[in-house]
Amino acid sequence: MTKNLEALEQRAEVRYRGALVCVVHRVFESDGTWYGADCAIAPRPEVGAEAWDFVAFCRDWHRRLDEAPDAPPDAGEFTRFGTVVDGPDWTVVLPDRVLRVLGAPVFAGDEVSWRARW
Repeated sequence: MTKNLEALEQRAEVRYRGALVCVVHRVFESDGTWYGADCAIAPRPEVGAEAWDFVAFCRDWHRRLDEAPDAPPDAGEFTRFGTVVDGPDWTVVLPDRVLRVLGAPVFAGDEVSWRARW
């Protein structure tokens, strides 16, 4: 079921351990997956920047995938991020609720997607 398609200008904040990582726009949900575009990354903090390292890596990994879809990069490369990928620390703040992200968001170019618990 698709929700929030009427609110394509909806804004959301993607957070890691409470710290603002990025702001996304045109947020909507379709079949259990949320999507946002125009992802503006927040300034990198001096301490606790593992989420920013993950975002940069994720964007680069997807760039490499786009450049060579017949020889995709190894998804095992994500294991080096451990709990950043598998932990419960990602949330998305919408105007009317806070979503707990399952795993980690996927960052590709200026887009981001995630699955969430209500």
